[in-house]
Amino acid sequence: VTRDAAVLAYLSALDAPLAQLRAALDTYRATTSQPGGSSIAHATAARTLRDQIDAAYRTIDALAPPAPLAQAHTSYLAGLEIERQAIDSMLEFYSSLSIQNANRATLRMADSARQLDQARHLFALGEAAVPHAPIPAQTLR
Repeated sequence: VTRDAAVLAYLSALDAPLAQLRAALDTYRATTSQPGGSSIAHATAARTLRDQIDAAYRTIDALAPPAPLAQAHTSYLAGLEIERQAIDSMLEFYSSLSIQNANRATLRMADSARQLDQARHLFALGEAAVPHAPIPAQTLR
């Protein structure tokens, strides 16, 4: 029971930084998907997203995962690190317009997506292993 409680507490603590990451990614996509956007606006959006990824990384890294979620925790952090490297390559592209940097960013984003998907799968497995007993109805007397 204690291990199950630790898993649920960890997953609950993970909710806020993951929600912030989703919001930051949505904002980035909305900003960069506008036709005719300038590379300056795209670079600014990428820097903001990188800052949000860094903040989420620090928050998640500070969490102590229970043993059943340790691999998922490590995998998620690795995915965020790769995503940050991809954004750095995008920023290099915006300043140099070098196709090599754009290609590097694309490959790193794909690697990051795979790593983060694996972590999400492991988190889901960890959560599924926790029994969800129904709460008995209380009777009034």
